Amino acid sequence: MNGFFAKLVLLAALPLAAQAGTCSRFDAKNSTAYDPAAKKITLPWRTDYPASVPSHPPYSWESISFKTSWRRYTDAVLKDVRDSGISINSAGKIRMPAGSPWWIAPWMDYGSNGRERVNGLTKERSPDPLDLSPTSPGGFDVWAIGWYNSEGAVGLGKVFADPCDPVLPARDAPGLKFPDKTVSFKMLFSNATGLDYLDGAPTVLAKIDKNSRAKRLKLLQVDIAIRDPDADETDWVMGTFIWKGPARGDGFLDNLVPVGLMWGNDPNVHDANWGAWAPIKQSRINKDLAGVLWQGTPGSWLHRPFPGFQGRLNGPADNMRSSCLSCHALAQWPRNPTLSIVPTYPVGPNGPQPPLSEADIEKNVSDYFRNTRGGDLVDPTFPARPLDYSLQLEAGLTRMCQACKEGKLLGPTPKLCNEAPTRYRVTAPACDLPLLRRVFMNRIEDDPPRQ
Repeated sequence: MNGFFAKLVLLAALPLAAQAGTCSRFDAKNSTAYDPAAKKITLPWRTDYPASVPSHPPYSWESISFKTSWRRYTDAVLKDVRDSGISINSAGKIRMPAGSPWWIAPWMDYGSNGRERVNGLTKERSPDPLDLSPTSPGGFDVWAIGWYNSEGAVGLGKVFADPCDPVLPARDAPGLKFPDKTVSFKMLFSNATGLDYLDGAPTVLAKIDKNSRAKRLKLLQVDIAIRDPDADETDWVMGTFIWKGPARGDGFLDNLVPVGLMWGNDPNVHDANWGAWAPIKQSRINKDLAGVLWQGTPGSWLHRPFPGFQGRLNGPADNMRSSCLSCHALAQWPRNPTLSIVPTYPVGPNGPQPPLSEADIEKNVSDYFRNTRGGDLVDPTFPARPLDYSLQLEAGLTRMCQACKEGKLLGPTPKLCNEAPTRYRVTAPACDLPLLRRVFMNRIEDDPPRQ
């Protein structure tokens, strides 16, 4: 066998991942979740997406109006989370009974922010100084993991029917839509210190630094997202809880306190003063948390006068310039380079620097706080494919194309990578084409042409 074909056979013999829902052309050793001691990925989370939704009793939240009984609604969704059997053990491991009907999103285990190997957490936005308290410094990390219910898993399975070459509806076709009654919940953990309300919070181990041992992170917040047929302007209802001490009951879910719930962005609603609360009608906020998560006494926390922009919903780990729905509505492929997913103006100890004019605020609200139906684009002037509020789906596609561009995903280029954001776009027919070119060059050296 000549040198060229010998090298191709060597490529074909690479040890590849074989877990359901994962790409067989991606070597598990390149996954951020790979455990070198076990010589495999040991995370227990499901990726065996069902082809159809199995029959099940109605969900607890289905018969409750989120507009008139928002606390009962959030409690009902939390009951379904509790029914998953999720727990955190003394060793810092998140556990869920085998076969529990909750699945994780694929392709989140590559790149600098990919799933770490202990619990499968991925890196989130790092809070700015003063985001978490009136005195909190910067430099803290937030890591998270989220799960989808059966309906959501069916939606993921349709996109990733071939995990090596996912598909989305064509740009000129109706956009991607997850099935109604899709529910996801996400747990966010942080190494933040000095937050009194986190005293006694459960902790997990996470390998957040490849050059050091796994570290303990405290549970900070839990987010929920529900594709509710009654949310007729956005198709989605989103809520947030914080863990608030002292510990009681199970010390885990029993300590979750709702921050609020939202089903719309209140388009065009704003106050001329950046730090004021506008007359918001499509968010419900737990005002008991004023002074804990945002400013209570006027002037006491000018950096964070509200949870989300001017009284819309967001959690403490989230960007207060935005809201839950505003951020997620901008999930698309590829990402809008103008809007990104959140406003980016600087906010200092006394508010925006420089201050925003009323015209600035009005434009910010016009750009970011629209009510967009799932399956539609916030900005249809930019050619893209909507991802129905799933930033996890966008992150997974981005990491897949990064793996392709860096030659870690072998073989044919996933078609969606042809239109990835410029940084990760791949137009070559094969991800590993540069590697194959190197093999070809070695062939010339090994097998010089006959004279």
